[in-house]
Amino acid sequence: MVHLESRERDSSGIFATQLTILAKVLFLSYLVLSLGELFPPRLLNPEWQLHAINQLLQTAVAPLLGLAELDRGERILAQEAQRQAAQRQGPQEAQRQAALQ
Repeated sequence: MVHLESRERDSSGIFATQLTILAKVLFLSYLVLSLGELFPPRLLNPEWQLHAINQLLQTAVAPLLGLAELDRGERILAQEAQRQAAQRQGPQEAQRQAALQ
């Protein structure tokens, strides 16, 4: 039973790390795509302005997904840290902490 819980904790930590890496990749890809669309700037050309704004809006889902994945990964890591702290404190202290929250 203890071995299974340990494996589950290891996999949740790996999953959280993978989520944060995915979030960083999404942010980086959005940055590269955005910079590719914005250069060379032709600020006085209305056609270029509309095209640039359109491309930025069409790819805006990538950083939003990145934020969601980053948040989820951080929550998983925080839960894991709480579990480890509760195991170090002992069962009575963990119950008291849970009752306070």
